[in-house]
Amino acid sequence: VACWSSDSGAIAAVLFPNAASMDRLKKLVKEKGGPKLLLVFNPQWETKGLLTSDFGFGPWRRESEELVASLAPSYQLLQQ
Repeated sequence: VACWSSDSGAIAAVLFPNAASMDRLKKLVKEKGGPKLLLVFNPQWETKGLLTSDFGFGPWRRESEELVASLAPSYQLLQQ
């Protein structure tokens, strides 16, 4: 997992985020004066097809899934 932000903080990029790094991603998004543009490259979490979620359960799962749902894919290739 790697994170980069511009000097002004207007743009941020996160590479290979996973469920374990979700708390840091949430903090980046929610902080006052956070990035206006957030680029997420190659997320490693799985949201479908699992008996238990990568994001845990209860309110933690819901909050993480809401954040993932708020991201708009610009290019996506799913291997099936």
